[in-house]
Amino acid sequence: AILREASLNWAILEGAILIEANLERANLFGANLKSANLSGAKLGGANLFGAYLKSANLSGANLNGANLSGAYFGGTTWNERTSWPDPDEVAKARSIPDKLKEELGINDPHST
Repeated sequence: AILREASLNWAILEGAILIEANLERANLFGANLKSANLSGAKLGGANLFGAYLKSANLSGANLNGANLSGAYFGGTTWNERTSWPDPDEVAKARSIPDKLKEELGINDPHST
């Protein structure tokens, strides 16, 4: 799918198959991407502010320059080909898996 610069605010894309989709600079503000398959997707510069990515597959996805503020990453999967934005941007997300925090060197100021 070519959804470059698409406006998908609050879209319900739960379980969507978006393998290698072009979502560059798409606005996915508050979108429900639970269990979506975004493997190989191009999400560079996308606005994922508040997006719900529980159990989403981000293997090989490119998230460089994406806005991840408030995005929910619980149960999300990724691999060594996943390209993340700056760790400071990833740290703005919620429920970041511990393994991802470790890989990106993100410190959790709320951990005890």
